[in-house]
Amino acid sequence: MKKIIVLCLLIAYGCGANKTASQIALAGKCPGKGECTIELLRDKAMVVEHTANGIRYSTETKKGTSVVKYQYNRIVPKNVQDGSYRVEIVFEYDGQTNQTLRDGQLEATKMLYGRFCYCKDGVGYFAVNQGTLSIDANGHGTADISVPQISQLIKKIEFDLK
Repeated sequence: MKKIIVLCLLIAYGCGANKTASQIALAGKCPGKGECTIELLRDKAMVVEHTANGIRYSTETKKGTSVVKYQYNRIVPKNVQDGSYRVEIVFEYDGQTNQTLRDGQLEATKMLYGRFCYCKDGVGYFAVNQGTLSIDANGHGTADISVPQISQLIKKIEFDLK
């Protein structure tokens, strides 16, 4: 009986160790009337494609690289159509702390700003090449970015990598 319990514990522990995604902490406030989440996809890299219809991305396995994905979803009353509003900020993180990237250096992170709504001035993913991304020695990070092609609800996010 003890062997069966030990075997079950080993199987459960082994399956849990293979998770590639975990929640990380948001350090800043979420804009009013919305819900914010942040996710760390470990051992993943972004594959960014520029098509005739805009930019899209997917992830692939790559040891030593992670993808940080921030998401804001506006809370919409059930009787309202076309009221949804979602923002995604996604970028690669190589695990280095104590660094600040500015403007053109952001291209190395493949940072994208996604806006999905019924908006007249553009939707989809946009490459981010204006702003800063800072991560201190304790893993506290700040992304303060600008996407001039569209109006932005979210320009700054703060997070703690663990």
